[in-house]
Amino acid sequence: MSTHKQGGGQNARATMKTLLFLAMISIAHAGNNVLLIIADDFGTDSQSLYNTTVGATAPTPNINSLAASGVRFTNAYATPVCSSTRACILTGRLGFRTGVGEVVSVASGNSLPSSELTLPEVITQNSGLGIQSACFGKWHLSAGPGTPSAPNSLGGWPHYAGSTGGVLTSYTSWSKTINGVTSTVTLDSKSLKPILSNQSTGTRTRLYTDQFDQSAPTVGGRILRDDRYKIIRLNTGTDSFYDLLTDPVETTNLLAAGIAAMSASHQAFYYRLRFNLGSYTNATAPPRLP
Repeated sequence: MSTHKQGGGQNARATMKTLLFLAMISIAHAGNNVLLIIADDFGTDSQSLYNTTVGATAPTPNINSLAASGVRFTNAYATPVCSSTRACILTGRLGFRTGVGEVVSVASGNSLPSSELTLPEVITQNSGLGIQSACFGKWHLSAGPGTPSAPNSLGGWPHYAGSTGGVLTSYTSWSKTINGVTSTVTLDSKSLKPILSNQSTGTRTRLYTDQFDQSAPTVGGRILRDDRYKIIRLNTGTDSFYDLLTDPVETTNLLAAGIAAMSASHQAFYYRLRFNLGSYTNATAPPRLP
């Protein structure tokens, strides 16, 4: 791996490598998983933990629960642009050092340099710690030739799956890259597909998920939900059923004690969703309901 052309670059790399190595030792010995989520265009004004104005934010019960049992930052320095944010997190260095201080583009010529040491590279170099890493979703740290393989070759990720560009022009037809190989996704098995039935384009009475978690034939399943209830049909042959109005984070499976234990109202909604779920097939797009 090449060294920085900037003065003191080699020392900076060594310092960062040491700090990351010490951090990883702590994580490995604790036996914990680390999930880092980067959400574009999502500021403190969009989160009820910071913005208490009634009706100004969407409900985020899981995030709020994590904050209640963890740490909430009240002071932070951020670079409010997608590419530079990702570069800072991957390298631990500011944009004026990495050259990624704005949105990456061919015109700007500001792709993440191969000379930068990244967190996944340090993890790979210390494989004895037993830490596995992967990246899913948006990349947007390189532009031009070689971009499909950039998350692996530049970012150092052993596994990458997602979109390497800056924006998706369509949620139902987009380019998906998996470890350097790009294909066009026209029906993503993990996407919610609207079932249009006697409704305008602005109203959707049901949402259907074709499949989720395809790691094994007996893992995952299908989902159908309306504006209040949700049924999960697992590939193992069992169902889960939730009332999203009273249980938005899905902690209570109403079928846990059997159908007979549910109220008459819950039974009626369950049977309705179960009947409609039977109309869908994993092989085709969801049909239009009468």
